[in-house]
Amino acid sequence: MSFDIPDSTLLIYRTGLTNGVEGTNHLAYRLIFTCSEHYAKHYVYVDALTSRVVNSFRATPHALNRTVYTIRSRIPIYTEGQATNPGSEVEKAVSTTGSVYSIMYNVGGFDSWDLNGGVFLMYLNVTSRSIEDWNCPNAAFYQKSSFYCPSLGFDVDIVGHEWGHAYVDSIAGLIYEYQSGALNEGFADVIGETLQLLLNVPEHFPVRDTRDCYLSGNNRRWIMGDISASIFEVPNSAGQIIGIRDMYNPNCFSDPTSTTDPRLHCSSSDSGGVHSNSGIPNQGYTLFVDGGIYNNQNFTGVGLIKAFHVYIRGLTKHIPSTTFTQHADFILAACQELVSAGINLKDPLTGVPSGEVLTSSDCTTLSSITDTLGLHNPFCTSTGPPTTSNIPGLVISGPFPRFILPGETIIWETKNFDTFNSIICIYNYLNGSEISYYSAEVYLNEYTEFTYCLTPVANTSEITVSLSYDDGLTYFGPYPLTVVFVTGELYFPTSGPEDGGTLVSIIGSGFVESSGCNPEFTVGDPDCLCCLFGDIQQDYRVPATFINSTTITCISPSWYDITPLNKTVDFYVMATYWEPFAAGTFRYVSNTPVTNNPPTPNRLTTAPTRNQPTLPSPGTTQSPSSTESPDSTPSSLSHLKVSYLFAALWISCALLF
Repeated sequence: MSFDIPDSTLLIYRTGLTNGVEGTNHLAYRLIFTCSEHYAKHYVYVDALTSRVVNSFRATPHALNRTVYTIRSRIPIYTEGQATNPGSEVEKAVSTTGSVYSIMYNVGGFDSWDLNGGVFLMYLNVTSRSIEDWNCPNAAFYQKSSFYCPSLGFDVDIVGHEWGHAYVDSIAGLIYEYQSGALNEGFADVIGETLQLLLNVPEHFPVRDTRDCYLSGNNRRWIMGDISASIFEVPNSAGQIIGIRDMYNPNCFSDPTSTTDPRLHCSSSDSGGVHSNSGIPNQGYTLFVDGGIYNNQNFTGVGLIKAFHVYIRGLTKHIPSTTFTQHADFILAACQELVSAGINLKDPLTGVPSGEVLTSSDCTTLSSITDTLGLHNPFCTSTGPPTTSNIPGLVISGPFPRFILPGETIIWETKNFDTFNSIICIYNYLNGSEISYYSAEVYLNEYTEFTYCLTPVANTSEITVSLSYDDGLTYFGPYPLTVVFVTGELYFPTSGPEDGGTLVSIIGSGFVESSGCNPEFTVGDPDCLCCLFGDIQQDYRVPATFINSTTITCISPSWYDITPLNKTVDFYVMATYWEPFAAGTFRYVSNTPVTNNPPTPNRLTTAPTRNQPTLPSPGTTQSPSSTESPDSTPSSLSHLKVSYLFAALWISCALLF
């Protein structure tokens, strides 16, 4: 634990002064410790005669601290207090994070996501394959940072959801699998969607008066990811592209609403159904807030402020292995405690008393909801509901890419494929020479499901692929694929100015003109003939210009944009967004006048198979420091006992958090 002592003052200190009680006067030194780990100051008063600690307290209560990076940047693009561009993704993400801080502090008294004044670290514009096991569209909280694919920082409930995970982990530590994992997801949804409602986003009013999956007009109340719906492209059962989950009626996205729902996820996939079974606690929260008819019962809602206070207080009672039954007991206990206290509940955003007080009838409503959802029922027993294997799978988009290297991975965006026992990719060579069968794997991230297959090392350029699950009677496809047999031989020039702009020519064979390349990758744009400068894990690509089957060109980016550790960087040529096929190096030089000497070509080598990169360490920030830090403590403090100084430091930097 590191610290500075920027101030030491001799004064008269009277105990009890701040809370209006009788006290005694002390000739004392006021020491102000700055604790680097927590970005906070603490005042410690030490009696000048006895060397005893008289009092200590934190001097920066509930300080909000936010820092934003891009995945390529070693320098933050935003730090706390810095101005942001109006309407930018940075502004929205920073504003939303500040609101998350407010509602969790005002309702639960939590000082930041780690409960200790921690910095909100955010990475925006994280592209696919730039970190381990990452595919866009996605967002995630990992260790001490939240990560967002392009444009997802605009979505209030997604940003709120990810920081919701951070709070849930710190408060309850809910294990991320099976029932406790579904509760972890559910609480994150509650925090994210509650924030969106508190901010009065227009599309979330009025209260929905029907459980129909088709939502008319612009009402997106209780729809997770609605602002980014066009990015996720996940249809609900009514065929609408409106979001990724419906908390008011989880069935609309094939998620269960109770423990007796046939959609209940009982297999080990998706960590025991954490994203699907979260529909059950989500259903309970929305009924508690808005009321409505469910399972032939008509519930009267208590409103957002009451419900959020109950659920956050209930969260503090949860333990890492909490079951649905325990969850019901914990939120009911929280409700009853708030009724007994008779508290005028604070408005979550402003912290001002709202005038709302919980009543016994509110807790009776909550008890009826938990019973209707079957939260006290046996969960996924032999006599319980069937698994979701009877729910049809759906291919939403894909396969990607359509231009592939031999043996490359292709991907579909799918729904419910994780519920099936076996999935097969069937490849048909159009020259009739062969049919190949490959097993597929399903991957789920926070918001989307993907199904993967390897492709065969084909001896022909034209093949088709079909996707089939379980009994082999259900097929998706065939989809045409083009196998690209491409080589890279020479490239020139091999160096250029630091500011970028060098036209690099690549000579080879088998180049195929792609339909286009967006440097900020999206799922629908993987057929990307491109070049990559710098660390392959950072995914700094530039689109290539197709000249003919033997020649393409790329323009080097600025060295300052890719910020490598040295001026000579790796250089890769890629036929698709997934894998490089040729490799070399490119050297950035100081900006000097261009000579007319012809460049000397350099030979490309075969690119190594790309390994999945590892998740980058969260960015570090400088801790606050005093503008006037004395070289040492005043000589008048020399008589203080060393043990008491360490005791004061410990109280200041540790015990008070």
